[in-house]
Parts: sequence; C-alpha cells; structure tokens
Amino acid sequence: MHIDAAMRLCISPDTMKPIEHIRRFVFDVSQSAFAEIAGTTQPSVSRWEQGLQEPDLSEMERIRQAALKRRLSWDDRLFFEIPKRDSTRRSAPRSPAA
Repeated sequence: MHIDAAMRLCISPDTMKPIEHIRRFVFDVSQSAFAEIAGTTQPSVSRWEQGLQEPDLSEMERIRQAALKRRLSWDDRLFFEIPKRDSTRRSAPRSPAA
C-alpha cells in the first residue's frame, strides 16, 4: 500500500481541517502540488492543515479559481466547513449492472 493511501485510512474526517479536505478530496493532489495551485510553499500548506496558519484571501482566490478552471465541484463554504455528506469526493466509476 502506498504511504499516502495508508495515511488516508488513519485520518478521521472529524480531525481533518477544511483546507486538507479541499486538497485531498476536491483536488486530489499532494501538498506540493496544492502549494503551486495556491501560490505558496509546501510548508505553508502543512501549517494550514495543522491549523497553525490559514491561507490569506489571495491564496483562497487562487484555489477557488483553480477549482473552477478544472471544473471541479466547488462551493466557497468548503474553506470553512467539511460537508457532512461528502459531495465533493471523487468516486470510482460504477460498473454496469449485470
């Protein structure tokens, strides 16, 4: 099992920060790739996810614009709360019924 996949199993949605939810389940990218999207550094993304710092308005706008440009499911409330029913999570294609 890939280490990132193993970590996904260990992190409870109850302890996840909204920005981590955006990175992992909306964009499905690494911290480094998300940093590029937001115009910041990987250590900054790590601090956001630990709750030690928050993205500023310009970083939030870059994230929002990147989501819209990629035609990802987006709602600005994602910056503040994780959806109860995870409608932004990517799902695997369903196989046709037998």
